[in-house]
Amino acid sequence: RFFKEARAIASLHHPHVISLYDFGESERGDFYLVMELLPGIALSELIHREGPMDLTRAAWLLDQVLDALQEAHRNQIVHRDLKPENIQVGRRGDRTDFVTVLDFGIARATDLEGRESPTKTTIEVCGTPAYMSPEQATGEESLDERSDVYSLGAMLYEIISGTPPFDGATAYDIINMVKT
Repeated sequence: RFFKEARAIASLHHPHVISLYDFGESERGDFYLVMELLPGIALSELIHREGPMDLTRAAWLLDQVLDALQEAHRNQIVHRDLKPENIQVGRRGDRTDFVTVLDFGIARATDLEGRESPTKTTIEVCGTPAYMSPEQATGEESLDERSDVYSLGAMLYEIISGTPPFDGATAYDIINMVKT
């Protein structure tokens, strides 16, 4: 599964998606990814430092994320863990607030109908509870691009309010809020 998904991610060539240069398995059996080194800070850190953002800036940032997602979805890849920690904000050339989507570590390749490729035999819930879609929180196997769009909406909420859309004492509490 690692190699199949790494190949899919390596096929993405987009300015707002982190570049994956190489991947493989070491002699010790450890899997590895070699990606570009990006200057900047995580969107979560930017929100922490500056607080809620105005709608114009939020729209500018998320438009770039949408552009990256469009490329991933066009290649039948669902990210499944969009959150402010996985969005790098930096400078590229003379452009400020340049966004790069990171960490496709739990991404899933989908078939042409949008269903996840059959690579698992048990139900699993992967992602970050405050940003996962209800269908992701219930462990549905047929996640598609709509799940990423939901996560993008949750990120928008945090960007303009300064707090995540759901908060609880435990991940289980947050997942229950998402599901209802």
